[in-house]
Amino acid sequence: MDNRIKNVLWMGIEKCISVIGVFVITAAMANYIGAFYFGAISYAASIFSLAYIVSSLGADSAIIRKGSIFDKGGEFRSLYIMIIRTLLYITISALVIIYLYLSKKIADQTLFFLVFSVFISQLLLSFDFFSIINNFRLKSKINTLSNVMGLVLALALRFIFVKIQAPIIYFSIPIIISPLVSLIIKFINTEVSNFSYYKLSKINITRSLKTVRFLFPFAITSISANIYNRIPLIFITSILGFKSAGIFSCALTFSTAWSFFPNSLISSFIPEFYKKNNGEDFHYISKVVLMVFLCCLIISLLIILLIPYIIPYLYGSEYEESIKLVPVMLVSTVLGMIGNTIYHVFIKTKGYKFVMIKTLICAICSLFLTYIAIIYLNLIGGVFSLVLIEIISLFLMNGMYKQAKINSILYNSFKFSTIKKLRQL
Repeated sequence: MDNRIKNVLWMGIEKCISVIGVFVITAAMANYIGAFYFGAISYAASIFSLAYIVSSLGADSAIIRKGSIFDKGGEFRSLYIMIIRTLLYITISALVIIYLYLSKKIADQTLFFLVFSVFISQLLLSFDFFSIINNFRLKSKINTLSNVMGLVLALALRFIFVKIQAPIIYFSIPIIISPLVSLIIKFINTEVSNFSYYKLSKINITRSLKTVRFLFPFAITSISANIYNRIPLIFITSILGFKSAGIFSCALTFSTAWSFFPNSLISSFIPEFYKKNNGEDFHYISKVVLMVFLCCLIISLLIILLIPYIIPYLYGSEYEESIKLVPVMLVSTVLGMIGNTIYHVFIKTKGYKFVMIKTLICAICSLFLTYIAIIYLNLIGGVFSLVLIEIISLFLMNGMYKQAKINSILYNSFKFSTIKKLRQL
């Protein structure tokens, strides 16, 4: 079997278990703790994951590109970025925790422990430089097994806590357990050569500053992109409260929890894109876009048919408002998946500056559009703002890129000739 397909399958197995946990165990937890505390956890997850993304400097794509060509070079970069990421994450998160405390968003003990556990879980993720090494080596089997073991243990604890009706504060434990167990297993099973440690020991301050400078466009791009993805939840919490954030998060779960599969396809088929030349690369990326779109379309239609029955049954009547949010959110997710695929065109053609400017503009637009939409349209406004920003980003902004005709690539993706050649991917 093709190694790319094997990689997709292993990544898919992990996420399938994750989705089952989200739709069953996490739903039971959300029903038990109520929309207020579920919204608080979701809000904390958005804040600290944004801190994690800021500290990651958007380096993943550069590491995959390097590791696809030179294994030890990708290995070294993974380890080096982990150190920078961890230091930055701790600094940023400390400021976030101080802000949340002073603004009295975590006034009671239960909220504090839930929020702090989210901080620790993201800190453990910042230590994990093994996952990306396994991804560019097409050894996602290791990531899958370790993540599944951590996830299963966390889900089991949540299930037990719901059954025994434990105090809500206990739910901070599985938030930490999942990444901790996963990190330990990856540490034991991932081979990292002495080459990386040897090179790392010779790094000086000047080289560190040069690396940060090189990654600056990636960082701005990643931060900006994630700002306009997370801004609705943050604004909803600030304007409408934790309960509305819980309802929004419920809809977001159904709209994005399945995105692991198209992302797995992208991660497994994109390394081949970087190896192709002479025009074959753009024909190849058009096929990948089509494959990702068809995957998203099938899953989205199934979700639209099932959510009127699933949400009331799993989450309870308190979350029924989220049913009308899901179809609009799915449009945003599908456009986002296509955008994630096209992003690699910019990386290959070294369009870092363009991507940085584009995503920065989209992030600024998102701040204004989302705020106004939520003020006038409440929850549904936050959802519509997501779709509008994805449309601006994918079609309007990408059309201005001169090194590659992105709109032509998108057009070619849906031509009948491309559909016929999809099997040749």
